[in-house]
Amino acid sequence: MERLSLNLSTIRTFEVVGRHLNFTRAASELNVTQAAVSYRIKTLEAQLGIPLFIRYNQGVTLTEAGRSYLLIVGDALRHLEEGTRWLMTREVGEVGTLRILVMQAFASLWLVPRLQRFRTRHPEIDVQLVSWIGGITRLDAVDFARYGIDATILRSSMDEVLPGLWVEPIATDSAIAVASPELLRSRKLAAPADLRHHLLLHAITWPDIWGDWLSAVGVPRLKPAGEMRLQHTGFTVQAAKNGLGVAMAHAPLVTDELAEGKLVAPLPMALPIDRSYLFVCPIDRAEKPAIVRFRDWLRDEMSARPPSGAQA
Repeated sequence: MERLSLNLSTIRTFEVVGRHLNFTRAASELNVTQAAVSYRIKTLEAQLGIPLFIRYNQGVTLTEAGRSYLLIVGDALRHLEEGTRWLMTREVGEVGTLRILVMQAFASLWLVPRLQRFRTRHPEIDVQLVSWIGGITRLDAVDFARYGIDATILRSSMDEVLPGLWVEPIATDSAIAVASPELLRSRKLAAPADLRHHLLLHAITWPDIWGDWLSAVGVPRLKPAGEMRLQHTGFTVQAAKNGLGVAMAHAPLVTDELAEGKLVAPLPMALPIDRSYLFVCPIDRAEKPAIVRFRDWLRDEMSARPPSGAQA
């Protein structure tokens, strides 16, 4: 397929006109003439062979193709801006911004509650979290330049390590069943078979985990009172804390809740998971002071309070 030659100013003009739906306001924002705006849009439509706007006497509106293209262009321009900011702040030395791409559940359950301790230790480093809902499990899915990030924390396998990346395991993973103390005071859960009286909770990104866990404890055909799937582990854990049901959780992410008594792990089984939580960054960034300090802090935090719960 022949590669398109797209002009950034033309693409930017389309995005601005698409937002304002008015050539005059777009020209004012871009600091060009209205005629220049009109010319750029006509040039883009001619290049694409697709009308992007329907023109009226009082203004314009987007065609269906134009609406779809505006979403694509807006997303691309945001990534370009983020990547540019990341590039401009790469050589931050001792002080600067550190952008970390992290799973939403890991961020909300484990990282964010601890960030104040990092700020206290390293006030010179501004940590910015960029979150993906669900699990980031493939190292080759992380484009550091595209997302304007310096590092990521994900759950993956060391067998998938790619050249050019610094990868350091920070915690092994296992699956444990957790529930609120209030729920267990009203409904017995002394053995796996008691789960037939409970609603089982799990993330949609972990569809088979209860089946695997029940097989491991010897009751593969158990029928629970019900099952509910939530978007990610953070929602699942919150639902369990509120007494909705018994949740399957990643053990490293619920250490605080277990230590503080907000959740309990009443059943003697932690199912090992063949993935670990990894700190990953480009290898040429691995020794930058901000990254070293954040990585060392992560290691200290993980070792300070090992995952709670029963042993496998």
